[in-house]
Amino acid sequence: MKNDEKKTAKKEGTKGQPFTQAARYRDLSSADIYRLSEDQAHEYFCLARYGGSEVVECPGCKSVDKHYKRQGRYQWRCKECQRCFSVMYGTPFAKRKLPFRKLLPVFYEFACCQKGASANANSGALDVTVNTSSQNFSKLREVLLHTQDKSPLNGVVQMDGGHFCGKPRKPNKKNPANATHVNSRLLSRKQSNFPPPYPTLEPWNQDKLKNRRVVLVLRQMHPAGSALKGASRTITEVVLHENAKAVLPVLSKYVLPGSVIQTDGGTAYKKMDHAKFAHQPVNHSKEYCTIEGWNNNQAESFFARMRRGEFGVFHGMRERYVAMYAAECAWREDTRRMTRSERFRDLIKKAMQSGQSQAFWRYKQGERLKGDLLFKAPVAAQK
Repeated sequence: MKNDEKKTAKKEGTKGQPFTQAARYRDLSSADIYRLSEDQAHEYFCLARYGGSEVVECPGCKSVDKHYKRQGRYQWRCKECQRCFSVMYGTPFAKRKLPFRKLLPVFYEFACCQKGASANANSGALDVTVNTSSQNFSKLREVLLHTQDKSPLNGVVQMDGGHFCGKPRKPNKKNPANATHVNSRLLSRKQSNFPPPYPTLEPWNQDKLKNRRVVLVLRQMHPAGSALKGASRTITEVVLHENAKAVLPVLSKYVLPGSVIQTDGGTAYKKMDHAKFAHQPVNHSKEYCTIEGWNNNQAESFFARMRRGEFGVFHGMRERYVAMYAAECAWREDTRRMTRSERFRDLIKKAMQSGQSQAFWRYKQGERLKGDLLFKAPVAAQK
């Protein structure tokens, strides 16, 4: 195992070079995808779901055989139950209107963006409308949410909460600032002790705070002595408040007893069960890393990527779908050492195995999610 880790670390490029600039990463280009024919693009999806286009499984009777091919339709007719089906049956992209040669670039553009895929920016490259590009990207985010590996973490786990959505606009009127506040604003955000004198927000502006959601992230670190650095796996959940009542059930569900939990000095983590977990807090008002080496930098880096996506790519998130954006960011973090082709094929495989879309099925007909995708604590934890 250690030899494999050393080979992976060695292939990531020269010292100080990002992996995305290494030659190994550039093993698939957009030209390789955009020039594929309809038959070749269809074969990509068949390989991801069935392992090929000859022997396939009927979704009705589950018989695996060389079923009859319907010429010109990219469908099969089952030899047993006579059902007609396609490779997209039962997936988020069932009853699609895009041809396979246009749908495949959607997966490629989504997989190869580092900080999120912009539907507005990619609609021209994909030669589709912004609404079509946005809905397909949203389906892929839902796929990553439902296929996220949420088996319990162990070892050293870093945990933190980030606030998204529900951001009021700047108030119309400003209060004059005195010299103390001006000097405080010249300091960095972490060093500043005096917040700027904000006036009272307008009522319509104040109501936006009700839509604020807290994204909780848990990141398992590579073990000490490993050739790989940073986090190895990420789990995300969305809660309403960053307090002990909301945070501790998430911790108990996704982290095995005996693990080491590294967090900031927030009050939400002070009531942690120290009989089950070893707590290593960091007081960010004084330092980023303790003398012992305790930090939660990997959790902070996750939110740095997600905020870059929120402001620079998506230009906003809605509270109903913020869990999907968090799952997308977690997938990008966990696959950061994969090449382009590996991430591309991993995304297709997940989409072919995730089942029908729950949030975007009949979306254009006005059907929406009934509520937010919030974390539901186990019954034992609620008691």
